[in-house]
Amino acid sequence: MSGPQALGGQGDYLLMNDRAAFIVTGPGSQETYWYYGGIVVDAVALQGCSQAGPERFEEFWPLAVQMDLGRLIEDLDFGSVILRGFHGKRAEILNDGSDGQAAGLRVYGEDDFFWVAEYTLIVEAFRQGRPKPLTSPMGIEMYVDYVLPPDDEVLRITLGYRNLEPTPKEILPAAANLFGDTTDTAFYNLAFLSLGGYPFRVGVPWISAMSHAGDGGWSFAKNDAVLMLANLGGVDAVLDVREMLSPLKLGPAGTAGDTATATYFLSVGPTDAASAESALLQATPVVFHGSPHGLLPVSGITLEENTDAPVADATIQVQAEDLSGTWQTLHRFVTDKDGRFEGTIAFFGDPGQRLRVTAAKEGRASPAPVMFQASIPPAFNLRFGPEGRLAYEVLDVQNRPLPARITLWQAGQMIKRILASDGSGEALVAPGTYDAVVTRGFEYQPFRTTLTVTGSSEPAALRARLERVVDTSGYLAFDGHGHAAPSPDSQVSIPDRIRTEATEGLEVCVSTDHEYIGSWKSGIEETGLGPWVATISGTEVTASVPEHINLYGIEPSSDLGGRGGYLKWYRKDLAQIFAEARSRGAKVISLNHPGYLRLIDYDRILGQARLEDPTLLGLEPTAQLWSWNFDVVEYMNGHESPFSSQWNPKGTGRFDDWMSFVNLGHPIVAVATSDVHGLDFPGQPRTYVRYPAESPQGLDEDAFLASLRAGRAIVSDGAFARVVINGTAEPGDTVTDSDGSVNLGIHIEAIPEIDVTHFVVFLNCDQIVKIQTSDPDGIVKHDGTMTLSVPTDGHIVVAGFGSKRLPLGLEQFIPDYVPRFTTNPIYVDVDGNGVFDPPGGKSCSYDLAAPDG
Repeated sequence: MSGPQALGGQGDYLLMNDRAAFIVTGPGSQETYWYYGGIVVDAVALQGCSQAGPERFEEFWPLAVQMDLGRLIEDLDFGSVILRGFHGKRAEILNDGSDGQAAGLRVYGEDDFFWVAEYTLIVEAFRQGRPKPLTSPMGIEMYVDYVLPPDDEVLRITLGYRNLEPTPKEILPAAANLFGDTTDTAFYNLAFLSLGGYPFRVGVPWISAMSHAGDGGWSFAKNDAVLMLANLGGVDAVLDVREMLSPLKLGPAGTAGDTATATYFLSVGPTDAASAESALLQATPVVFHGSPHGLLPVSGITLEENTDAPVADATIQVQAEDLSGTWQTLHRFVTDKDGRFEGTIAFFGDPGQRLRVTAAKEGRASPAPVMFQASIPPAFNLRFGPEGRLAYEVLDVQNRPLPARITLWQAGQMIKRILASDGSGEALVAPGTYDAVVTRGFEYQPFRTTLTVTGSSEPAALRARLERVVDTSGYLAFDGHGHAAPSPDSQVSIPDRIRTEATEGLEVCVSTDHEYIGSWKSGIEETGLGPWVATISGTEVTASVPEHINLYGIEPSSDLGGRGGYLKWYRKDLAQIFAEARSRGAKVISLNHPGYLRLIDYDRILGQARLEDPTLLGLEPTAQLWSWNFDVVEYMNGHESPFSSQWNPKGTGRFDDWMSFVNLGHPIVAVATSDVHGLDFPGQPRTYVRYPAESPQGLDEDAFLASLRAGRAIVSDGAFARVVINGTAEPGDTVTDSDGSVNLGIHIEAIPEIDVTHFVVFLNCDQIVKIQTSDPDGIVKHDGTMTLSVPTDGHIVVAGFGSKRLPLGLEQFIPDYVPRFTTNPIYVDVDGNGVFDPPGGKSCSYDLAAPDG
């Protein structure tokens, strides 16, 4: 097969007829996110013995679950949940289809660890004070039958569970689906629950996806089921509510009832989600609101209201209300070149059930929803207003094209986002009046205007000139944590990720996709944005225990397995993961959003774990719970305050953690990252890294990362500061001064719309000075020098604060105690021995409130 997600190859199994093709991996090492064989990795519709569109489906894998539902709901007892995955060991062809009957493949295997979910559950149980060990084999054999009838687009997937032990068992069948990063997934859910912060969507009749390009659809359901989606570790596990209440019963081994099965259906369609749903609904009795379904024909046309011209590629949704009265999507269609759509919809036996049809098309105002009764869908005639267009041009003050982000707003709501990565172009925008905001990160003065888009033949015009008013010369803007399509929880293509980075004024980014070592350089080449942004290869090691870890400057190695030879972190402690990362050539190791410090009860005075038993976290008894073999820490991941809160002292205080590292003689570097997954705001917050060149083009990766490791970096959530001791020493430097005092120069800049009201100076993590800025709303917020008493060796950090939200067009958050900037330490050698002698473990003392007056 061919396509962005095509994975099948030698040793795998192809089930194919004249309408559909599916590939199941054979046993052995896999180039997939799911690490075991025997799963579906490719699924595509066929037309005329050729692919109807590119292969975009990602992966399906079976699961086996045991749980005490009452304990989970009443007590949030995650320790009562056992969730394991299918590990295919051998395959048997049941029928090759040459006899005209259904082709069938059986894969035999066993239950094995689903590592992300395994450790996620262990962590939650530990936090609740009810630790659970690593799960053990369930004592069952699992097998999966994949059956494809002739002339059918639906693959039947039967999960079999056979008891191997003399005692009866109960098993809850489950599965996981990844539809692919170039698809849009949608499903109706009757109700939404949150258990311990984890989302559970209940009453899902089927799950569907369709490609962004309208050249493929996929749909998934379970036989006679009421589905529930539970997200653990970024992956949706699909369960049947009925079986949660009454699991499959397995009798003692060797008895007639020692085996039970559950059947799932995976269908493909050539165009949209409805093209896959129609075949699926004919194959399985999907249940909705407790009733099985029938099928009703539906059709319609979309036209432009004034000209009767057909509107092609419009998205049509058939929607029903959930228990809260919110409209949710049941079916999705895409209109053809003549503006028409047709297919079938499910009818669940209630002739009075209210449904509605909506239509959407980029660049046009949507027609009003059309209400109808389920039993009598009319032939829909949906009329759009005229198409609107916006021609835009963004220039710098020298009239050169400038990558920027354009956002269009109505009544305080963002209506459209335009990534103007080339500086000019044309976008489809529905006619109307908008507040238009043009931004380029933290350094450029935003441009704001009001514009009206009409449906005339001439596009509306937006011409903006952005001035770079914040001087960050000598530094490059860097975001060390972001995700694109190789991550299973991101649907942003690599080229679009590069566009988002460039339009936010970022100059260096790292490809930190989950369980994937690779580069985004293909996105640089495709977009031509090399003069604006450079990328460094990397990965995010998605270790639920001990912690997520980013690696910068690590190169892929296909001979070490699929997905670039990502690190297999399972059952490894922090020291082992760090050591393996070093051996693989990682140039920088980052400890991400470190909630792990709370798990091990990190002692900030001694610099070690108070937790004594690693097995409580699912690690080996001899596991090393702490290691200093890393370089940077995510002091800020998003806009949460890094400072300790009196209301939650045990769950806050990344600043105090970081200062503990430095006070104990480990100069770990603080960074701020966005951890962006969607098209929202990379680089908010960001890190400025000292680097001699003003452009990222031709970036010397080794020199850049060496500067970062040396602490020559400023954390920014809106502002930039130059802090110098005795006129020469900047963050990351050591200065010798033996007279007991130093001169601290501080220069703070931000765009006028981002205020900096005051800044705090810390010595060895204790607040020693708090100063109001001289011009909080100017460009230069403060520029001055002060004398500080430094009687013994110490390190100096400066952080600035503001009181207002960021301006429209930048990401919004409550600014309380969220620093606008934080410098990495400047080290002062007072005793003259040429090095900084750390003070040792200590508590930090600070009061961040704005000074009076």
